[in-house]
Amino acid sequence: GFLLRGYQKYCGLINRRFEQLPPQAQPIDVPAFPSDQLSRQDIAFLTKRRIPFVLRGAAKDSEMSKWDLDYLDQVAGDCKVPINAAKDEPSPDPNLPTKSHNYYDFHMGKLREVTDSIRAGGNLRLTVAEDIMHEQGDRLLKDVDVPYWETMTGWDENQFHWLRSKLFVGKVFSTLLLVQPQNSYSLWHTEPGDAFFALS
Repeated sequence: GFLLRGYQKYCGLINRRFEQLPPQAQPIDVPAFPSDQLSRQDIAFLTKRRIPFVLRGAAKDSEMSKWDLDYLDQVAGDCKVPINAAKDEPSPDPNLPTKSHNYYDFHMGKLREVTDSIRAGGNLRLTVAEDIMHEQGDRLLKDVDVPYWETMTGWDENQFHWLRSKLFVGKVFSTLLLVQPQNSYSLWHTEPGDAFFALS
């Protein structure tokens, strides 16, 4: 009822904005900064204005920097995951947020199936897998170091604010693992909150 009407309202707003874009709009450059160049106040400024940005080297000192295909095999190679086997090829029309053919082609398999495919030049992909973060006593989750990222989202301060703490403003609720071949991409989509992507 109420939530669905709100969802439809904002989908309509997004579609109207897309319709105002010129045909085949040029890609927009995303600002990038060395991680030591921005203060927490700078990051908060960009985040509050919903401006996408890149922090180069922000995760270089974290345990995530050692993640490679061999490490993922060691930690969670036998973990059951949803695997997308659809060919990762965009639509020829750059104004469409779709793939050329199948949107998704999922089956259940093991993470090792994805890493083996990537090594062999295949196109299998693992997307939005969360359970895998808890393998071997939360090993990957501990590598992520959620408290560090919550200093960037503001939760480390908001948790002591009378209202923001109740609304969980800046709280990291989910950590997901995506394992994809080079040149993979994401369809157009929106997230319900701020999202940080650590790329390796």
